[in-house]
Amino acid sequence: MPQTEDTTVGKLPYYDVGSLLKVYYNFISLLRKSKPMLSDSTETFLVGSGKYTGSNTSVFVTEGVHRLLYFSYRNCFSQLPNGSTTDSGWGCLLRTGQMVLGQVLMRFNAHCSSFIPSAEVEKVRQQTQPLFMDTPTAPFSIHQLELEARKIGVACGMWLSPTQVCRAMHATLLKYYEESGRGPYPVCCIDRDIVTQTILPILERPEPVVLLIPVALGIDKIGDRYEEALLHCLKMKSLCGIAGGYRHASYYLCGCQQREVLYLNPHYIQEAYVSEKTAGNLVGNWNTISVEKLDPCMLFGFYIANKEEFIDFLEDLKVMNSFLVFPLITVSNVDSEDNRTSEKDAQRVDAANGDESCNEFETRNLAS
Repeated sequence: MPQTEDTTVGKLPYYDVGSLLKVYYNFISLLRKSKPMLSDSTETFLVGSGKYTGSNTSVFVTEGVHRLLYFSYRNCFSQLPNGSTTDSGWGCLLRTGQMVLGQVLMRFNAHCSSFIPSAEVEKVRQQTQPLFMDTPTAPFSIHQLELEARKIGVACGMWLSPTQVCRAMHATLLKYYEESGRGPYPVCCIDRDIVTQTILPILERPEPVVLLIPVALGIDKIGDRYEEALLHCLKMKSLCGIAGGYRHASYYLCGCQQREVLYLNPHYIQEAYVSEKTAGNLVGNWNTISVEKLDPCMLFGFYIANKEEFIDFLEDLKVMNSFLVFPLITVSNVDSEDNRTSEKDAQRVDAANGDESCNEFETRNLAS
């Protein structure tokens, strides 16, 4: 049975610095609540819902967003190692990373790939969302992600880069897989190279795979060719969302219409999610942003359920890379000298090693 309340949580604070910041963040969120107009004659793509062309496009997007898990800033949770009881002001990339993981785990729990049947969505949500409670023992809580971030040298309560969040997410997924025997097997592609020798043995067991890939689509801004590649990525069925951003604020990118990118904004402060009573709002309000305004550093998450979907995914990558002079994400059969993860990843399915050995590349921090 999914966890509904963490009985190990001690007395929680009645107020903290997040209580003060809540006035500012939630007022700004209220101002941004109005929805932009979407065209009813243009193809629209949304993670977990697919492609849509027809009337009432905004209704389609709203209903589709309600199928996704939304995570935002929280306050008054049990202390992190630095004494903080809120992630307000620094944890937005962790929250958008949680949204990527939320879609990954919903697909896994629904035993499906791209689209969860409407009749099962609520059941799958109830099964999945407790895994993200703001408690030290929840597998994908802010506490667990911060714990893994500290292991790679990130001080508690500091902004993380997409690469650092990728490694923290990979570690929590791997730990969950090894300790519970459940979940998709995570593969961390720090150097943006997908090694088929790593993926295929896992899919043949058969077990699903989640690919976590941090990317840099430019230096100060996204290049024109990368804009087209990103828009194609947002149309891929295997995509579980992108932790991206704008002016150093992370958003969960979950779809597009032409050059407008659909996103959920985590910059909204709620009481800590420690029980069903304090779950708060786990459904977000969507908005749009022009693709050229996005920060070039982001994190992709893909869910591959079986070998057939992996083949489709590779075909999608070919199309995405066709917009570029050099491929954004490469595919190889054997690991290179600088990326020896394939044998270790395959072995971890049977025997846990725990030490993920991806090579980190430099990305600019996405501040909150």
